[in-house]
Amino acid sequence: MPSCQSRPGPSRVARLATVAGIAALAVWYQSADAATQTFTASFKGAGGDASYGNGDTSVVTLVQGFLPLFDTALGTLDSAQVTLSGWRSLDFSCTQGQVGTLGGCNASISGRFVLDSINYPVWTFMDVAVVNPMAGPVGMAPDRGETLSASLYDERSSSVTITDPIQLQRHFSNATGDSPYVDYRLYLQGWDGGSIGQGGAAAITALFWDADATVTMSYHYTPAVPEPGAAALLLAGLGVLALRARRRSVNP
Repeated sequence: MPSCQSRPGPSRVARLATVAGIAALAVWYQSADAATQTFTASFKGAGGDASYGNGDTSVVTLVQGFLPLFDTALGTLDSAQVTLSGWRSLDFSCTQGQVGTLGGCNASISGRFVLDSINYPVWTFMDVAVVNPMAGPVGMAPDRGETLSASLYDERSSSVTITDPIQLQRHFSNATGDSPYVDYRLYLQGWDGGSIGQGGAAAITALFWDADATVTMSYHYTPAVPEPGAAALLLAGLGVLALRARRRSVNP
């Protein structure tokens, strides 16, 4: 009478492979719940010597089009975090004349760095982040024929998080039409002040300002689908584990 031989059930290795696969899938899908892209841009600017000047009062576009918009093909943008930091310095000299009524000089730092966004198709504007470095005024009254110098410095930073869906769509993603037509601009508005003294005997004879700014923008988003490369690597690993488990079950 021919003997009956039962087929071996799943081995311990096969069970471990299944558990490992489930754990790997859990970690994989959990990591796909959130992702971040971060971009940083800097500007280094300098003014120049200005004889008898009252400081820089211009509006200067420092950088334009330097930060990319969020690509909606990657998923859903949940929030945008922006950090803007900037510093200002001002060095000036005051000279007292040999004749005339004695006087003095004063100067100050006053102004702001602005990061804004312009969406041209819907014609909307947004001040994303603003910092206001300011210091002074500092006054000096030299003796006749004497020159005195002074320096001013200040730095500020600001961080904001944008979560409003309409603002995220209009100013931080490429969701507006096939071409986004959205510009980020980082610029300095300077309102530095200074004055000469009474009777024209004292005057600011040299003035130099410097300014640096850095902006960091992070997009926090939920990916649309897990990355294909991660999926292929995970499936390949599970396949190897399953094959080894099957061989051990057949050939104990």
